[in-house]
Amino acid sequence: MFQKIHFYTTNKYKFEFARKILREYNLEVVMERKPLIEIQAKNLVENVKFKIRQANKFPCIVEDSGLFIKKLRGFPGTITKYVFEKIDFKILKKLLEENCTACFISVIGYRDEFDEKYFVGKVKGIIDISKNNIDEAFHPFGIGKSYAEMSFNELKAYSDWGKSFRKLGEYLRLRFSA
Repeated sequence: MFQKIHFYTTNKYKFEFARKILREYNLEVVMERKPLIEIQAKNLVENVKFKIRQANKFPCIVEDSGLFIKKLRGFPGTITKYVFEKIDFKILKKLLEENCTACFISVIGYRDEFDEKYFVGKVKGIIDISKNNIDEAFHPFGIGKSYAEMSFNELKAYSDWGKSFRKLGEYLRLRFSA
């Protein structure tokens, strides 16, 4: 039997990614398109805490993620979405001048009537500035492929989203089977 989870997001790709992963944990994910107010706190957990407390259907999840570039002292970090909406990756990579290390971090917040939990997925890698977008440019360490070159199963195993959604799935499998 499937447990229904409400996912507050307007990102269809993120929703489909979560739906596929969480289905493996007997979870049915329903997309809630209600736009939530997003703050730009100094860390992703604070952003997720703020968003999840606006939800009104339970159990529910929200997600926030960011790109943290070492050379730029963590920029764009928690404002990654905003930065990529305002400037093209080509402009950002001009700040880099050479390939550099970075990490993607994803934080998922889960909330129901009794509980609130957070799940973090983190992937370190290198940005290849010869590429045209961040999915082509980001290569997780030890994988030999960019995010753009990976299959769904590889993204599930190696991406920040994959790691955080699998942690959520494991937690909910235990919780709902008890």
